[in-house]
Amino acid sequence: MRRILSALAMVIALSAPASAWTWSGHAIVAEIAERHLSSEAKKAVSGLLAVEGQKSLVDVSLWADLVKVLRIPGQPSHVVRLPLDDSGYNAAKVCRKNRCATAAVERYAAILHDRTRPADERLAALKYVVHLVGDLHQPLHASADTGGRAVVLDGKVTRLHDVWDDAIVARQGKDWRELADAVEAAPTGPIVPSTPAGWALEGRDIARDTIFTDPRIATTRRDVLPTLPEAYLDDNWPVVRARLKQAGYRLAHLLEEALGPGD
Repeated sequence: MRRILSALAMVIALSAPASAWTWSGHAIVAEIAERHLSSEAKKAVSGLLAVEGQKSLVDVSLWADLVKVLRIPGQPSHVVRLPLDDSGYNAAKVCRKNRCATAAVERYAAILHDRTRPADERLAALKYVVHLVGDLHQPLHASADTGGRAVVLDGKVTRLHDVWDDAIVARQGKDWRELADAVEAAPTGPIVPSTPAGWALEGRDIARDTIFTDPRIATTRRDVLPTLPEAYLDDNWPVVRARLKQAGYRLAHLLEEALGPGD
């Protein structure tokens, strides 16, 4: 299985972005979270990771996307599609049969917390939690409009969703370790732990009020795609940076509740 996942990782790395934040973004979230775990929680994480010979949360941060390619039955959705209005979180409408990312985070956090579960099951839960917390902080993973529209960036046609997944982070020209330092050092307001539904509502509001109101993604002609300047990436980096930092801190809080000394 590890060999299969390694091969899939290479395929995904060589293909178009396929998930929220792609590799660098998820690595940043995982690294920041691990920095803020207590010694007890770190020990518990290390014990679970050792089941498969992994060393850090970064090592498993993209696992949930890799196994998507295998189409294993029962996999969770990596999104929750909230209406672009002022409505609150209505699980009956946006998370039917609990098949959405918000419910998945809660479900897998509960499994991780349960010491009676088999180690391999709790490890899978850990890997899903690490990934899905990151996904829920990408604004277009919490929006009814996922940004599937085509745009032109650097002379190439891509999706607006992919710009937010990858291009804004890639524009910084640093590896994930340097970016983790920069993201954590950047000033932000207080980061409230909140809930998965709360994180999704924040992202929905960013999609509605920032992404889709930007005149640079609009066009009055169906045969002409919007062309995004490099300034679009720079202008939106503070938004992405804040979401990555929030995801890292909130992931740490969730893991601390599940595995830390307060258990």
